[in-house]
Amino acid sequence: MKTILILEDDLDLASHWRMWLEGAGHRVIHQTDVKGAIHVVDSREIDLVICDILIGNHTAGFSTQGGLSMLSHIMLHTSPRPKSLIITGAKPSLSIDRHVQLLKADRFVSKPISEGSMLAEVSQLLTQPKQTSNDPPGAY
Repeated sequence: MKTILILEDDLDLASHWRMWLEGAGHRVIHQTDVKGAIHVVDSREIDLVICDILIGNHTAGFSTQGGLSMLSHIMLHTSPRPKSLIITGAKPSLSIDRHVQLLKADRFVSKPISEGSMLAEVSQLLTQPKQTSNDPPGAY
């Protein structure tokens, strides 16, 4: 059984993802904010992080600091690094794409994602060996 951390502020969406992943036999931990997600990554072994780039903040609106902060923390402070699947509904931009690539995300896909597509992405990522922080970036 693999442990997957979901960083997603949309509770309905995260609930669907959790149901799909638990149905496939994975242990799922859900966090709605970066601080909570970083605490989880620092306190237990996580095999895969599924994270949204745009994380809502009740006082400041949406911010790209959410997912990018999570990826940055994983890259700099976690070894072996969990695999990362970035799922976002944000319009593609060179800036976000470049940041995701520099922070060594393993996959980057757009919302909406179907159950079959998510499970295929997760299965593919979880069959690859974990990387240490000094390894080159994975597939992008």
